[in-house]
Amino acid sequence: MNPVTRPDRAPRPADRVDVSLLPAAGDQPGRVARVAGRIVGCVRVRRYGADTGEFGLLASDPAYRGVGVGRELVRFAERTCRADGLRVMRLDVLVPRHRPDPGKQSLFAWYGRMGYRLARTRTLEQAYPELVPLLAVPAELVSYRKDLAP
Repeated sequence: MNPVTRPDRAPRPADRVDVSLLPAAGDQPGRVARVAGRIVGCVRVRRYGADTGEFGLLASDPAYRGVGVGRELVRFAERTCRADGLRVMRLDVLVPRHRPDPGKQSLFAWYGRMGYRLARTRTLEQAYPELVPLLAVPAELVSYRKDLAP
């Protein structure tokens, strides 16, 4: 086992997941999740519009999946946006266009259980044409939304 990326012991659902602020990188501070002091996940949260917040770059250590790391990071993002008076949360997921991705389908189902609903699907050419030459395969941008009303 690699001690940098794997826990010293198996994670337990009872382990407390703490979300805290990392030092700012550029103009966007990063948020991380820790379990027993170890960084096990991260998320970026930002204002997207007048009443909309956005989270992205959500990631968790595979060894800690299923213990609430992602859920706590999403809840943190939602609380942050509510505290800023935002009423809607959104997120975008990049998906290969011609290749089924079981991991993405599982992720979409998880977002659905968290209350996120499909808002729209666009090709990357429509959304961000300048990024198309940087990708290895054609992709779509799948957008989800959730009302943040209490």
